[in-house]
Amino acid sequence: MFLGISMLGLIACSESKSIQEYKIIPLPNEIAERSGELTFTPGSEFQIQNTDSAFLNVATQLQDYLIQKYRLKPSAHAKLVIAFEKTDTKNPEAYRLDVAKNEIRIQASAPNGAFYAFQTLRQMLPSQKVYQSDQKAELKGVEISDAPRFGYRGTHLDVSRHFVTADSVKRFIDILAMHKMNTFHWHLTDDQGWRLEIKKYPELTEKGSRRKRTVIGRNSLQYDTIPHGGFYTQDEVRDIVDYASKRYITVVPEIDLPGHMLAALATFPELGCTGKGYEVSEKWGVFEDVLCAGNPKTLPFIYDIFDEVLALFPSHYIHVGGDECPKDKWADCPKCQSKIRQLALKDDSVHTAEQKLQSFITQSVEKYLNERGRSLVGWDEILEGGISPNATLMAWRGSNYAFEAAKLGNKAILCPNRYYYLDYYQSEDIDGEPLAIGGCSTIEQVYNYQPVEDSVSQSLQSMILGIQANLWTEYVKNFNQAEYMLLPRLAAVSETAWSNSPKNLDSFLDRLSSLTDRYDDESYNYGKHIFDVRKKLLRDTVNNTQSLELSSLGSGRICYTLDGSEPTEKSTQYKGAIPVDKSMQIRACVFREGKQTKILKQNYSFNKATLKPIVLNTKSYPDYTFDGATILNDGLGGEKNYRSGYWIGFNNDDLSATIDLINTTEIDVVGVGALVSTADWVFRPASIRIAVSDDGKEFKTIKEEKLINAESDVFDIERYLITFEPVQTRYVRVELQSLKQIPDWHPAKGKPAFLFVDEISIL
Repeated sequence: MFLGISMLGLIACSESKSIQEYKIIPLPNEIAERSGELTFTPGSEFQIQNTDSAFLNVATQLQDYLIQKYRLKPSAHAKLVIAFEKTDTKNPEAYRLDVAKNEIRIQASAPNGAFYAFQTLRQMLPSQKVYQSDQKAELKGVEISDAPRFGYRGTHLDVSRHFVTADSVKRFIDILAMHKMNTFHWHLTDDQGWRLEIKKYPELTEKGSRRKRTVIGRNSLQYDTIPHGGFYTQDEVRDIVDYASKRYITVVPEIDLPGHMLAALATFPELGCTGKGYEVSEKWGVFEDVLCAGNPKTLPFIYDIFDEVLALFPSHYIHVGGDECPKDKWADCPKCQSKIRQLALKDDSVHTAEQKLQSFITQSVEKYLNERGRSLVGWDEILEGGISPNATLMAWRGSNYAFEAAKLGNKAILCPNRYYYLDYYQSEDIDGEPLAIGGCSTIEQVYNYQPVEDSVSQSLQSMILGIQANLWTEYVKNFNQAEYMLLPRLAAVSETAWSNSPKNLDSFLDRLSSLTDRYDDESYNYGKHIFDVRKKLLRDTVNNTQSLELSSLGSGRICYTLDGSEPTEKSTQYKGAIPVDKSMQIRACVFREGKQTKILKQNYSFNKATLKPIVLNTKSYPDYTFDGATILNDGLGGEKNYRSGYWIGFNNDDLSATIDLINTTEIDVVGVGALVSTADWVFRPASIRIAVSDDGKEFKTIKEEKLINAESDVFDIERYLITFEPVQTRYVRVELQSLKQIPDWHPAKGKPAFLFVDEISIL
């Protein structure tokens, strides 16, 4: 029940405080302290004053929240007033939030903005733990003026690989709302399951939604014995879309085509190039069997699907996938080749005829959507073969694809896998983490990503709609784990998506420690890594020294040891950077209120190469350069995580590094490490060559060994020791030849292979 309507007077601001001092994520654009303080206790009365019916939904949610969480009582005569007021602000997502004695004022031009003011207010209120303890809430007077940086702030959830219930999807939407995200990208179909009821084709969910079993681990040869299935009825979808709309979140559905269609082909095999032998996939990866682009039944089938999709989802954008569609079957398919001839498609210096055939399918679907008032969005592979002027591109392989599209006049959304794929490990110490697809995107890496640099022209910046985080679920078996992978990294994404303030990692992490109290209020499962010891290796290349800097959030003492023993509260207390000038085994943790955090483990092994001057003679892959050549001889071996910053990556290129031993030294062994993760297109080197020189100019090869990449899935760190007769030398050159192309036995055959290299040791 909403009581009365009134206009509340503004109170003048007092001296401004730094906006970083307020524990709010995403950080608002403007915050100013003002006089007055608002307090309440359980049983305090309050009233909602609303000037416009457009705010009814938000006002209702806020009222219910205060009643349920803080045990307040609505009353027409309450002194504590929460007023909603409509303004003429042009941005519908902008808002103004004022807190003063006995009053909270929310001003916005649209309910979207008012809803975001509500989310900000939630973080200003005390956590449930504090409120239950103090039995009192105190809010200092403040004025907040805020609006988002990007109009598109998305989060993706894959329910094809592992299905989650409709209630879990709503919980996912609640998490997005808390972080002021406004788009839910719902990945509904893939090789491992069709999750959307289609009335015209009930077989899609009767058969295509269910796989007989699921592979164990990273495409091992072992499978469980548990059938996996599930789908959403159209009534459930309508309910979810409505639920999201009440939280000002648009649901964008994805029907992935023409690749990733095994679930559909298992149901309608006549739509494939071979017409038989299809099953809902029981393992992960990219598969050659895709929709037959030359089959006259294919496009009508797609149109039928989208007729029902459009009736369920009112979103302007409809996602059609378009990624990872091998063309092998099309190259051998008479129907596809006939279609290529009919369309007069030919290879050119940039695209093959088969790539242009996929473009034909994509543009046909786009025309169909455009005629019905909708717009197509697809993964960045829709650039291949030519992209139509109206399509929006979702760049997952790197920001360069977004700007390539922007230069062609297409709008783009950034979701680079290196930073915004939340199925990657979120900690460098993966031994303590649930199995993930690989890689690593720590909270720090996610936060520090800058989607659009200032150097990008204004015309190109205007074509970037926003950013999106993606949660794929090959290795995410249930929604509890999905929450863990999502949080707290989504907070870092949300701040980049919303805030225009300069990035400040320390401030963000400090504010994040407060936001996690709200996670606890809602019983969200989240990574606790932010409370562990954080580390930073500092290297002085001039003096050939390095030290380890440790830090932690909040109160507590960091204690450490250097001999590999477990630290206790009586161990050495951290006072400043620890010199790393010899082999040592550092162990450190934080002690807070009688409890200790997870132990940080860093093992340094010194040898003749450690900390010596080193240069790369070849160019590393930009996304995997990190701190450059010094990574290769800092005494710290990399862990099973090629995104951790401890590896240097090369794509279709070789590694050549030269180490200056300073003085002529006798050596007889060179060791080098490589991370092999074939599922991620990362392979062992094809060969290793060691050369030496007295002057750093003329090098002589002293040993070369060839390696074999076996036809099997490998995920491991491999250490290669190259031995030879003792030799006196000053300069040592280590060369690792990349495999270049992924071999034929691999699903990504022919693609450029990655090589990841770490510690070089010389004995």
